[in-house]
Amino acid sequence: MNKVFKGFLPSILIVILLFGCAGCDSKNDVFRDNLIDSKVSDIEGNVCSTFVRKNDWIYYSNVQDGGKLYRISYNGGNRLKLNAVKSSIINVIDDWVYYIDKSNDEKLYRIKNDGSQNQKISDESALYAEIDDKYIYYIRRPGKNEYYNIYRMNLDGLEQIKINNEESRYLNVKDGLVFYSNVGDGGKLYIMKSDGSSKEKLYEHCVSNICVINGWIYFIDTSPLDTSGIYKMKIDGSNLKRQVEGSIRGMAVDKDFIYYSSSNDGTWKIDINGNKKTQIYDFGLGIEKNSIGGNWIYYVADPRNNYIDRVKNDGGSKVAEPVNYW
Repeated sequence: MNKVFKGFLPSILIVILLFGCAGCDSKNDVFRDNLIDSKVSDIEGNVCSTFVRKNDWIYYSNVQDGGKLYRISYNGGNRLKLNAVKSSIINVIDDWVYYIDKSNDEKLYRIKNDGSQNQKISDESALYAEIDDKYIYYIRRPGKNEYYNIYRMNLDGLEQIKINNEESRYLNVKDGLVFYSNVGDGGKLYIMKSDGSSKEKLYEHCVSNICVINGWIYFIDTSPLDTSGIYKMKIDGSNLKRQVEGSIRGMAVDKDFIYYSSSNDGTWKIDINGNKKTQIYDFGLGIEKNSIGGNWIYYVADPRNNYIDRVKNDGGSKVAEPVNYW
């Protein structure tokens, strides 16, 4: 199963303040109550995800405690500190939590989800990473006269190879295929095999927030043209469709809906066929690829404090103005 991570360029989006609404019972939410003293790392350079959901747990970097890794249950209890270093969360595979050690030249590590067996798996400095069931794909910190190229290694850190020569961002991996924004070619959408072969350009404009699900690629066109918006296309580049027009701040996709934050008019969801558009909130939530879980949207709230919060995703409640509960 593919594990998706955050893009290299800034794409973590945050709300200005937390909202009050009947649909989420803000003052009596166990999840929120147990996270009040846990701040989420904003991750310099936006290396990876702000947080990662895995089964019944949420893993995050707690800036209130020097950026150390924590986990907390899906409903807000049983919080546990996993390590003792400033970290950027990558993802969770089986019972291993993969992360970048920010205090050790951004080396790649993994640790068991109970905090045991902390292991360095590479001496490479990784600025951005994504994992599938076989490999870690990462963009290495470039040396002199080098670029932000994509590399691949086994989950244990062995057999490291370089798989492209272009400066790259917004990496996504699915079923042995690698999707990325080719900065060397204006940020256009490219695809290649996991060994770097069969490279092909799929889209002619600058893209971000690439997500691949059920044979479709979803992405944001970020070009300053009338083409901007959310698009989807088949993995072979066919059936290109614009689902949402306009400037988009963030996006997450599940099997039924696209959730997105507009630059102008709040947070919305729309079905994957481009129909049934529903406003969730009047303000833009910090939606990222790991945000959707069950009937909740998880996001980073309050830019001054970076708390994790969650809201219902049904759009049943609207808010007229933000309310700060802290």
